[in-house]
Amino acid sequence: MRYLRLFIPALLLVVMSSSCEKDPEIGTTTFTLAVHPKIASQDLVLGQEYLDQESYRLMPSTLRFYVSHVTLTSANGDTEIRDIALLDMEQVEAGEPLTFEVEVPAGDYTGISFWVGLDSLQNASDPATFVNGHPLSLSTGTFWTWNTGYRFVMLEGYYDDVQNTPGPVSTSRFFNYHTGTAPLYKQAELGAANVAFTIAEGERFTYNLDLDVNKMFYGLENIDRAQGAVTHTTSNYALAQKFTENFVRAFSLSAP
Repeated sequence: MRYLRLFIPALLLVVMSSSCEKDPEIGTTTFTLAVHPKIASQDLVLGQEYLDQESYRLMPSTLRFYVSHVTLTSANGDTEIRDIALLDMEQVEAGEPLTFEVEVPAGDYTGISFWVGLDSLQNASDPATFVNGHPLSLSTGTFWTWNTGYRFVMLEGYYDDVQNTPGPVSTSRFFNYHTGTAPLYKQAELGAANVAFTIAEGERFTYNLDLDVNKMFYGLENIDRAQGAVTHTTSNYALAQKFTENFVRAFSLSAP
């Protein structure tokens, strides 16, 4: 019995030591979400004229929108990598994508998802409580001072309402789409863009998406700018709803 009493503490020590050993840590890598604004196959540059898919001339001047709860999915479940990001074409060089980057665990992922806009808590934030440069601060120009909440998407510019009109585009006709409010908080419909991918440890990985302005006007429902060129959501909710449904479907996987 003396030998048994000596053996039991030794055995417990081995078990405790084994249970305290940490699993090998999963390495991380830098993940970048890059959104490339386009008009069909052309890179979108603010202030530049284009012909849309119906040969109407237009010149976008502003494109700014929120993405939130950006999530990577793997066999182990979902990992939220960014709660809010404001993607603003005025903050990048002409022709450059809208990006943010974050450290994520290396591994195999089955897809990505995100929402366009802000959830109810984010949308109820007081912009005065955030420092300049924060996505929800007053410095972004996205907060509606006359209506509690934020503008989820802002697309502005000029257009011609006659097909194949020679340039320059008329500045007397403008489009102005500002969407917001809880019902227009929508998950992006990525479809074929939501594909599996693998990130190796230490690799800088970029997930490239195109965002086509054509699809914002010619999507689930066509938008005739001559009949509906302006909405600040409550001023023309039906148009804001139509534009939102088109916008969340305007993303696609970038060509290699």
